[in-house]
Amino acid sequence: MSEENTTDTESETPEISPIEDFINAVTAKDYVSASKDFENMMMSKVDDALGQEKINIASQVFNDEEPNGDESEEDLEDSDEEESKDNDEEDLEDSNEEESEEEPTS
Repeated sequence: MSEENTTDTESETPEISPIEDFINAVTAKDYVSASKDFENMMMSKVDDALGQEKINIASQVFNDEEPNGDESEEDLEDSDEEESKDNDEEDLEDSNEEESEEEPTS
């Protein structure tokens, strides 16, 4: 008796990634399919990010951990100060322009 190695052709076929599907659809100018592939890829990324954020928030709430966000409170305060300085400079420039427009030329 001899054993034959039977293989399933479906399992040997490499799976094409969603990115490759998207690129193939764009190159084939199948924009409807490309749009759906792009939407699915983005939804997957958003779902992954939301899931990770849920885990982070849950661990902060239930484990009394400090928030480890991308920006600390000090960074937020620094960016607020920079924005107010930029706004002050813009206000000065605007007022200088208005004054120069109001002055009559002789």
